[in-house]
Amino acid sequence: MVGIHRRGGARVILAVINQKGGSTKTTTSVNLAAALAAEGKAVRLIDADPQAGSATFWLPPQDDVGEGLVDVFKDKSTIDDVTSRTTVPNLYIVPSWPSLRQVERTREPGSELVLRSALSTSEAPIDVDIIDSPHTLDVLAVAAVAAAEGLIVPVQASGLDVVGMEELLEMVKTVRRRINPDLRISAIVVGRAKAIGPGRYTSFDQQLINSFAESYPDSLVAPIADSVRMREATEAHTPINLYEPGGRCTGDFASLAAELIKRDEAA
Repeated sequence: MVGIHRRGGARVILAVINQKGGSTKTTTSVNLAAALAAEGKAVRLIDADPQAGSATFWLPPQDDVGEGLVDVFKDKSTIDDVTSRTTVPNLYIVPSWPSLRQVERTREPGSELVLRSALSTSEAPIDVDIIDSPHTLDVLAVAAVAAAEGLIVPVQASGLDVVGMEELLEMVKTVRRRINPDLRISAIVVGRAKAIGPGRYTSFDQQLINSFAESYPDSLVAPIADSVRMREATEAHTPINLYEPGGRCTGDFASLAAELIKRDEAA
């Protein structure tokens, strides 16, 4: 089974990716990172999404790290140089701002391999790197997938998201063939699932969860319950496990983190 896929005992590198807007991608990135940090892992969240309101908005850096990820793509800084503390224990961030769009525009040769190279030479004592990828399947998304060992694919409980997976999988196949043959889909996170009880969801959502489990038998399929409190946590710049410690979403992300760790240890 594919959990957090570890390469030779090195740190784990995950990319959270889905090209469809509103897929809860950044929500998944931030809250999975926080849940892993709560498990005692040193986690670095790499914000590769240049749009405003991304992970950097949710977890503002506490240190001056220049232009963040942009400086890595410009070869001005190592990824360790632009790693900042956040207010969450064990959780660090490589921030980005809309200026990261210049990486998309310039498309310099080799840009797709910058993150892979940067992380391969990182000396920071990090257990898990999580890359929050952009919504579009451009050079930044390819760079994230090329660097990762496992993909976390967030989807909403919607039939349209099933269709949207096809384009993403084509890009994954290309990256496997040309750059990263060991790339795996570690988990599919079904966000905003309508819960009707502990471990129970509406008929439509449960059918969708079952469909993903059948189509991706080697991947973890993890539903995350819909919650108004999750939206409030975003505005509060706080992961859900700190905003609502006993809430359903906190438990869902804790279960996801624990299962990924368990599968990694069993690999």
